[in-house]
Amino acid sequence: MQKTIRLLFTFYRNYSLFSGFITCCCLLIYFYYGIHTFTELCWFKMLTYGLILFVVNEAKKKEYYYYQNLG
Repeated sequence: MQKTIRLLFTFYRNYSLFSGFITCCCLLIYFYYGIHTFTELCWFKMLTYGLILFVVNEAKKKEYYYYQNLG
C-alpha cells in the first residue's frame, strides 16, 4: 500500500503543480470578477485540465511501462 502511494505521488507530482496553479488563477478571477464568470471558469478548467493530461501522457508515455511492470 505504501509503495503504491509513493509511486502515485511521484507520477502525479508535476500534474498537481499545474493543477494547483490553474485553481489559484481561477480563484483570483472569481474573486475579482464575481459569480457571473463561474461558467467561463468551469470551461477554462475543463479545457486546461484536458490539455495538461494530454501533455503529461505524451511526456510520460515511456514511464507508463515502468509503472505497469511494478504491478
